[in-house]
Amino acid sequence: MPENLYDAIIIGAGPAGLFCAITCSKDKNHRVLVLEKMNTAGRKLLLSGSGSCNITHSGSIKSFVQKYGNNGSFLRHAFAAFSNNDLIEYLNNNGINTIEADNGKIFPESMKAGEILDLLLRKCNESGVEIMYGHKVHEILRDKGSFRVRASGKTFLSRYCVITTGGLSYPGTGSDGDGFRFSGDQGHTITELTPALTPVKTSTTIDALTPGSKPIPELSGITIKNASVTLNRNNRKFVTYTGDLLFTHDGLSGPVILDMSRYINPGDTLFVSFIHSSYESFEEEFILKSRNEGKRMVKNLLQSSGVPERIVQMILDLSRIPHDKKSSEINREERKKLVSLLRDCPFTVTSKDGFNVAMATHGGISLEEINMRTMESKLAPGLFFAGEVMDIDGDTGGYNLQAAFSTGKLAGDTIYRKFR
Repeated sequence: MPENLYDAIIIGAGPAGLFCAITCSKDKNHRVLVLEKMNTAGRKLLLSGSGSCNITHSGSIKSFVQKYGNNGSFLRHAFAAFSNNDLIEYLNNNGINTIEADNGKIFPESMKAGEILDLLLRKCNESGVEIMYGHKVHEILRDKGSFRVRASGKTFLSRYCVITTGGLSYPGTGSDGDGFRFSGDQGHTITELTPALTPVKTSTTIDALTPGSKPIPELSGITIKNASVTLNRNNRKFVTYTGDLLFTHDGLSGPVILDMSRYINPGDTLFVSFIHSSYESFEEEFILKSRNEGKRMVKNLLQSSGVPERIVQMILDLSRIPHDKKSSEINREERKKLVSLLRDCPFTVTSKDGFNVAMATHGGISLEEINMRTMESKLAPGLFFAGEVMDIDGDTGGYNLQAAFSTGKLAGDTIYRKFR
């Protein structure tokens, strides 16, 4: 075979690309090339879980597909081909023990992402996969049933081509959107691209509502466990998520915000509930406590219900209730306002943090143009996709890495069958 002629070329040396390469070269009888623009592989993988590599999550396939917004059903076949349990078994069989955290997140026992990357590179080497670093792909052309790939002044030919270049998040790792351009050149539609798994900045509307109230920055560092957050747009309820909420110096973060950030736009209002009971039941509880403990200050009564002190101070300011007011002195109007804000406190979104901060990209290659059973393009036979370059983004907790491995495996299996 000529030097630059390959059976399959994979563009991008992240987990999706490397695992695809390992899968389609398992009998070592075919030439498989991975082209990587950076001088090392797996840069984004090394950042996952702050370096500890939250590789996947526990749970059934049914529960998994619910973690990808509206597009989870597309991944059913990929998860059937290579599930979270399959990934754990693969790692265990190759000397990497895993541990499960209380929240269901799965990590390598070493808590080191580098261990996962080392395994993938070792398996590539054992399978005869060639990896060329510092090779930036400029163009992919289809020519009489094969692909001509131009990279760093060289031309490579291949029967099959797989785009695994990731999205736009963490561009310093090499994810700068090249894959979208290559896919568009082959006739594919790219859906709107926005940051996902990212914090949001909120305006200080709380200050504007009540002169002298506590500014948002004073809430920085507060965590609300299992908070309910509802996204409203144009005065209509859009979606509600539940999870841990973190106040930052300029807005909101935490798993609940990261997971719903795929839907959030500037101008939206986020209604945060600081209590777990309904409006009616909490009001009844408050009335009862006020009768029985009327001499207690309102702020102490609320704190005894589990609301953090600084949140209580903010809610009192919004309700125009003095901090030293006794619970027996609260009138009906004040009580209604107080309970309403505890149940649905509004924060207006001014912006989402950008792709430099976002852990994933919402949007990508339209899934309608990809065969979900094979990961092959419906428009360009022989062209495949895997990972974040597609219009798939999962919740925080290992779901995006699992999707990368599963789609990479499915694409690799399909190519391997075509080899035969």
